[in-house]
Amino acid sequence: MKLILVKYSVLLAALCVCVYVLLIRNSFTWPMLYLVLGLSLFYILIAVAGNLSQTQKTSKKANSFVYYTPGLLTKKAIRIGGYAIAAGILLFSGIKVLLFGILLLAMLLSELAGLWISLKNDLYFLYFDGKALVFQQDQVSRIFATHIREIEYRYEIFYLTLSNNQVKMVETQKVKESSRADFIKEFVNWALTNDIPFTEEAKGKLKI
Repeated sequence: MKLILVKYSVLLAALCVCVYVLLIRNSFTWPMLYLVLGLSLFYILIAVAGNLSQTQKTSKKANSFVYYTPGLLTKKAIRIGGYAIAAGILLFSGIKVLLFGILLLAMLLSELAGLWISLKNDLYFLYFDGKALVFQQDQVSRIFATHIREIEYRYEIFYLTLSNNQVKMVETQKVKESSRADFIKEFVNWALTNDIPFTEEAKGKLKI
């Protein structure tokens, strides 16, 4: 929590400097440039330290499987792409907005570093926790067995129809190939233990 507060305080300080230079005439000086560069570098270092600290705090369960949800990958791609485009434009659009480009570049680098650390340490995974299927992504989300009305299985994807008629997908192809068969077996055992019905088609494909 302290690292998060420090990180956003540094980001706010750098943003204030950028806004000051943008609004005040003749305020763009070398010291201002060095100040933004220093704050941006400090922001990256704090962000990386926070990611490494999160790595130590995140403990994987015995029955966990590395897994990346489609939503997670989409959000990461949009955020990284947005930072890259905006930083590229601002860095070459004039002296005063150059500082904003530097700050956005720092945010881009910290985002890439955080993603690399998370992927390298297998911090994105799912596991079976009694009555719930738990997804550990950037945040923890759960699908409770009591909320699942029926399970379909097609094209190596589990389709979970919830009691509110929403459908959640669990794509087995996103699990490492070496542990995919164990994951399917664990998933089926979890569902049967919690009395979640499979469709007839799913029963045939899964040989239940």
